[in-house]
Amino acid sequence: IEFLAQLEIDHALAMKKFIREEIGAKQMISHSQVIFGGVVGARREFIISDVVDTHGYWHHPHFPRKPWDMNDWEINNVSQIASEDGGTLAEMAMQRPFGKPYSVSEYDTPAPNDFAAETFPLFAAMACLHDWSAIYHFNFKHSAKYDSDKITSFFDLPGHPAKQAFVPLAALVFRKGLIEPLATQCRLPLSDEAVLSVASEKAGDVWGSWRDVWGRHKVTGKHAWGSAVGFDLDDRAAGNHNRVMVRQRQSGRRALLAGSGI
Repeated sequence: IEFLAQLEIDHALAMKKFIREEIGAKQMISHSQVIFGGVVGARREFIISDVVDTHGYWHHPHFPRKPWDMNDWEINNVSQIASEDGGTLAEMAMQRPFGKPYSVSEYDTPAPNDFAAETFPLFAAMACLHDWSAIYHFNFKHSAKYDSDKITSFFDLPGHPAKQAFVPLAALVFRKGLIEPLATQCRLPLSDEAVLSVASEKAGDVWGSWRDVWGRHKVTGKHAWGSAVGFDLDDRAAGNHNRVMVRQRQSGRRALLAGSGI
């Protein structure tokens, strides 16, 4: 597992060097989503990426028999506000390694969820609370007409009044930082040894392993609405799993609400 994890990092760093030095690209480079690999992914993205990125959906449509069968699907029609575990937004917050800009390049409450009006206000609120750098809605449109007068798909924004109505408000809240970042941070130190130990315990099946690591300290997603949560990989000599609470105001520059045409 250690060999495979290092091979992935070495390969990605070689790619990054080629893009940055040989091609001369100036843009910030992100390797992949932090969720790919659980805590191993958090370590990988912290080492490689200029900006750490993730995706998340509040109750993505489920296809019980055939993938993407548009005649056979289910939506869990519930509110994220009422979620005891903090919901998808809290889960994305808990995947973050401290010390790098953080972006969410895909997020949505897929139709026909009756609580879709929560999508943009909650997204902007969580992004402000955790001082995220960039947020994107997935997606503005696939096949829907720009002036559509009805909901046409799970994700398209045109024609969805409950989502569209709150986009200007959410963009303003996020861009102007109208919600102050959380003052309390809940940092979980993870050394290289600790990360690889978790991966070994799970026999390499590390998808979602951040939940297990946080769970050992009885920290769940609901904490993400009151404290800025994340992994502390900067001092990887820590060598243990300790929860550290500190009082510290975060600061950063917010980017944009992109992908929604705003």
